[in-house]
Amino acid sequence: MTVTAVNSPPDTDLLKWYFDRAQEDEHFHLDGHEKRIQFISGINIAVLAAVGAGLFKAERWDHYCVLLAGPAFMLLTNYFAIEGCSRYYQRFLEAIVVKAHVQQALGLTVPLALRASIRDSESYWTKEPPVPARHLEVRKTASSQEFVAKHMKSGAQRFARQLFMSYQLLAFMLILFIALMLAIRLVAAVCSILRP
Repeated sequence: MTVTAVNSPPDTDLLKWYFDRAQEDEHFHLDGHEKRIQFISGINIAVLAAVGAGLFKAERWDHYCVLLAGPAFMLLTNYFAIEGCSRYYQRFLEAIVVKAHVQQALGLTVPLALRASIRDSESYWTKEPPVPARHLEVRKTASSQEFVAKHMKSGAQRFARQLFMSYQLLAFMLILFIALMLAIRLVAAVCSILRP
């Protein structure tokens, strides 16, 4: 690895190395984000199936008490899933920031016509940079921190947050339903004891 002076042009090989690492990080963290969503969704579906089956089999009040553990577990799991997915998505966005810096340093964000090595007659789309325009448009923020903060509320992270919050809402409604069923069973038990 070579060290360059502050005002000297950047080492192209070093920039390409950073770009490759950022590309790997981007794919790794987005893949981790998607796998976390799939894993937690699988857990939620398994817990829902177990609680649903338990509701059909429950006969006594203590069965309903045990069934309350499933939705309570779902509430906790989904709370931590939101935080875990947020971390993966944040790292994904930070990899995009690194790639954007490297693309800018390599001159990939300026139109090709501005480059002296390419003749207009030999190329096409010379008034456009190699990086797609939509990628450049979403980067128009005051800082990289603002870019990350802005995009943490959109895209796949928004979907993941809404999905896990839906599971939490479903778990809360299940707790209320099971508590109602428990109350009915307890009242029935008390009434059967008090009846001669």
